Amino acid sequence: MRAINPAGLCANRSAHGEEPFQAEWGTWLCGWCADVLRDRCQDLVKMWPVLEAALHPVPGPPDGEARATRTAAPLPLNADVVDLMVLAANKVRAIVSEIVELRLRVEMTKPVKQQQTSSLQIRDETTPGLLEWLEKWHLSWALGWRDESLVTGIWDDLAEVWDKARRYTGAATVVLEEMGWQCIHHQPVAGRMVRCEGNLLRAVHSQAGQETDVRCSADKSHRWPAAEWHHLMKRVEILGAKAERDRAAAKAQKGGV
Repeated sequence: MRAINPAGLCANRSAHGEEPFQAEWGTWLCGWCADVLRDRCQDLVKMWPVLEAALHPVPGPPDGEARATRTAAPLPLNADVVDLMVLAANKVRAIVSEIVELRLRVEMTKPVKQQQTSSLQIRDETTPGLLEWLEKWHLSWALGWRDESLVTGIWDDLAEVWDKARRYTGAATVVLEEMGWQCIHHQPVAGRMVRCEGNLLRAVHSQAGQETDVRCSADKSHRWPAAEWHHLMKRVEILGAKAERDRAAAKAQKGGV
């Protein structure tokens, strides 16, 4: 394994300069850099909804006044945050594409019975979803890939995005509030549609007091941006009102017969 990294030193020169730490056995990074890389993936996942809230600047209240919760985002969008999120999406997708290409190439050289491609299947293609996929399934593999440029490239790209994202997120967080509703998502189970058993949570930007999205406690893929959720609820309200009118009309007609 040491042949992968003959010098046995951390290849991340941007972190250590002239005095690199000892690399983990069979990898290109020291334990500290490997942990930082994993932490930054997780940090960016947590930062993402905060960035989504930062897309729509909300003026802070005067000193001493409580923040009012917003349910609709004002325009225009913050162009700087848009650029940052596009940069993050492009860099993360490039990292994922490179890893998938390399790992498929390796798997295809193995006998069919030994091929393992299930971990290469991506269910959540959002930027935070890809970051979670990268950190959970492929970062350890990338650390030991024979070419050090893969892992140093990942470090540089994530460091750039993470550093820029901190300027907009700071100490901000997203608070999850119970809505008291069951998830509205349905999925086919044994030939019939079954409703998800998760509870709906409202995500609110802790500093701006702005709702960012509505998500399910049981399945992270069940998620609606705030604007989409409000449109959905309006549609449900309209359909409910129409159904009530139809029932009243049918009842009146039946009574008049």
